[in-house]
Amino acid sequence: MNFFGMEKVKKFIEANPKRILILRGLPGSGKSTLIKEVKSWSDSGEYDPYVCSSDAFFEDKDGNYFFDSKLLPINHAKCFQKYIEAVRLLGASNAIAPPSNTIIVDNTNTVINDLVPYCRVAEAYNIPFVIVEVMCDPKDSYNRNVHEVPMEVIYGMYRNLIVDQVPGYWPRIMVKSQTSEEDLQERLIDDLKNFAYLRDEYCPEGRADSGVIDD
Repeated sequence: MNFFGMEKVKKFIEANPKRILILRGLPGSGKSTLIKEVKSWSDSGEYDPYVCSSDAFFEDKDGNYFFDSKLLPINHAKCFQKYIEAVRLLGASNAIAPPSNTIIVDNTNTVINDLVPYCRVAEAYNIPFVIVEVMCDPKDSYNRNVHEVPMEVIYGMYRNLIVDQVPGYWPRIMVKSQTSEEDLQERLIDDLKNFAYLRDEYCPEGRADSGVIDD
C-alpha cells in the first residue's frame, strides 16, 4: 500500500521527543499499515508505538477477533482508560517510564466527538499531538476491511469523515492510501461539494486558522 503524506508524519515525530498520533480513517484504510511504517523508521525501537485501540478488546487471548456491538461502549471506555494512563506516564516527570514516547490511537474516529476526549487529554498533559487522517476510497475500504463491515455502514462512516471536519485549531495531517494522489484529491473535493448541504460549522469564531500541516 502506498501512502502520500507520510513524510509530514515523520517530520512531526522527529521534531517532538514525546508525541501522540490520533488516527482517523475508515476500516481498511491502512491505519495498521501506517503504524508498521512508523515502527520501521528506527532500528533502535525508538519509534515503537504504544497503540490504544478499541478493536484490541474484541480479541481473545489467541488473537481471534469477535465483534459484539453491545460491547462497543465498554471497549471504547477501556481504550480511553488505557490511553489516559499512557499519556499520564508520558507527561509525568518521575521515575516511572512511559510504555513508549510514541502513543498512537488506532480507532476510526470518523465523528469529531470521538476525537475530542483524546485531544483534550493530550492538551491537558501538554503532549504534542497530531490527528492523522488516513483517506481512501470507500470501495477500497470495503474490499480491504477485515471485519466485514457492510458497504452501507462504510459509506455512512465516509460521509461522517467528509462532513464532520476537524476543527482548524487542531494540527492535522492527511495521509492518502492511494496509487494516485490526484485521483483521490479530486474525489474528496467532489464529495465535499455533494455533502455540502449536510455540513455544520465546527470552528468557533476567532479560531478558524487551519491546523493542517503542509510542510
